Amino acid sequence: MSSPSGRSVRLNFKILNSIAFTQLFLIFMPIMVPLFGSYGLDMQQIFLLQSVFGATLLLCEVPSGYIADLFGRKRAMNIGYFAVGVGFTVLMFATDFWTLVVFEVFLGIGFSMISGSDVAILYDSEEELGDHGKNRIGNLAFCRNIGETVAALLGGLLALHSWELVLQAQAVVGWAGFACTLFLVEPVRKISQSSHTDNFASVMQQTLKQPFLRWMLAIWILASMGSWSAAWMYQKYWTELEVNVALFGVMWAAANGIVAIGAKLSLPLANRIGKASMLIVLACLPVAGYLSMALFSSVAGIALGLLINLSRGFHVTFFTDWFNQQVTGEFRATANSIKGMLFRIATVLIGPMIGMLADNSGTSVTFIVIATTYATGFALLITYQRKNQAQLPA
Repeated sequence: MSSPSGRSVRLNFKILNSIAFTQLFLIFMPIMVPLFGSYGLDMQQIFLLQSVFGATLLLCEVPSGYIADLFGRKRAMNIGYFAVGVGFTVLMFATDFWTLVVFEVFLGIGFSMISGSDVAILYDSEEELGDHGKNRIGNLAFCRNIGETVAALLGGLLALHSWELVLQAQAVVGWAGFACTLFLVEPVRKISQSSHTDNFASVMQQTLKQPFLRWMLAIWILASMGSWSAAWMYQKYWTELEVNVALFGVMWAAANGIVAIGAKLSLPLANRIGKASMLIVLACLPVAGYLSMALFSSVAGIALGLLINLSRGFHVTFFTDWFNQQVTGEFRATANSIKGMLFRIATVLIGPMIGMLADNSGTSVTFIVIATTYATGFALLITYQRKNQAQLPA
């Protein structure tokens, strides 16, 4: 029979799924580009805002993960979702670029506190219960993307009435995530009593100093940049195809529904075909998606472009699970925050360049450049892995 403590910790899985559902419940996303455009922003400024968000995450990512490791994952998630609620409240009153900067900063602080803590508390709960192998990380990603799918449909419907209603609903959802975090239970785990210097040396040894993890992080960042770039280019592409804005919500929902399916199927597929073959799949899908959008200014381009979303669902679950199997629970949140920090560095450096390329050369050229860069990068990384490390860890 399970102990009362065990039953309480087991509830974390359902609560985390509920939190994940709210995390990307971004009702405003289907209309974000035209909404920000109504404030006088061009694509370069929109990508610059994402760089502000990324820079805030970059500054806060590792410190927030370390705080979660030392003072509790639940406390970090409480603080994070409070900041998210404040951020979406600011968004309701945004009127120009600088108000949106404030919104992005609050959102960056909030998501930095969440980043790593949610995954860490999931794996910590499994370790306390001795209950592994249930694809819970896949379920978490599935709930997150189903939330984004439902939000897209709702956002499209609310946008038919008014954009103000969209932003009001978004603020309500932002505070719902905070309410859910209050019911989490902190799992029992070892907390380091060493100095901060020793702690950081330990976590760096687990992540950046291991050749295999360095390679894994590099290929994860490349895969993440591929899907991240698409998320911001889709709406520009749809606008150029003169798709009615009222359909953006439905199309965004379909795109994220595919991500959710990919997240759910990722680990079973990887177990079936093997990690090496899964990497090839992750390399090919985005290239096919980007080239299709570059070549086809039609429904075919829209449909085939969704291959990028399928890859996103695959790689988020695949790499998150693989990475967390290689690090210890003591500094799991910090290790995941380092992973997130490296991705944010990439978005800060590359995001504005993608926006500038889209403004100056058009979407088709941008898609070809991204596809070429992605294919080259993946080929070099996989060649490096095969040359230097024939055996992939389980």
